[in-house]
Amino acid sequence: KIPTGDGEGSTVIDFIYETNLQSANQEWFARFTAPDIANNGVFHTDLNGYNFDTHHFRSDMPIQSQVFPMPTHASIEDDKKRMTILSEHAQGTASLEEGSIDIWLDRRLNQDDNRGLGQGVLDNVPTRTRLRVVIETKGFDSRSPEFQITPFCKQQWKELNHPLEMFGTNSDKPLDTLDLGVSVDKVSKKKGHGTSTTNNAIGIKGGGGSSWAYKFPVVFMVY
Repeated sequence: KIPTGDGEGSTVIDFIYETNLQSANQEWFARFTAPDIANNGVFHTDLNGYNFDTHHFRSDMPIQSQVFPMPTHASIEDDKKRMTILSEHAQGTASLEEGSIDIWLDRRLNQDDNRGLGQGVLDNVPTRTRLRVVIETKGFDSRSPEFQITPFCKQQWKELNHPLEMFGTNSDKPLDTLDLGVSVDKVSKKKGHGTSTTNNAIGIKGGGGSSWAYKFPVVFMVY
């Protein structure tokens, strides 16, 4: 649980699935259930990480028509609580039961499913999927005509899809004098427990002698 600040009262849990589906004609998915959320068959997915779409469960339609693309985000809510599933890569998702979100992990078919591929799905490989479940009780308005992600959930999405990069060195020289292949802009330095940690902004150099095109935060551990 998050005690204070953005996301106060929220719960964040990560799940990691490692799958290697080799059995014929199977589909594997994970179901996350929040029995106290009355979403009335309504759930939301993102279109590109920024815009969102709203879906309604229809009991008169087959299951395959109830599964939608999920680039990074799926969510259900009522006026008291919201459950969001964040992913680090695109997957299929559905809300086939009240208060639940299903996330497809893998599928393997021996025959064509008449969806345009013209052959079975037999190229399965070992796959690692990391999902982040965010339960929120504040910061959202379920009555809004357009679904909006909360700032706290957006922060969780950024941390999941753009994690802090970790590097290490045992050199005694200052980082900005080392030939690292990147530019180093020192931000701050902290020492504790015999280990020096330096936070830096790292630039990746573009080709053709161009200026530094990208900068992102990293942490160097000096041993």
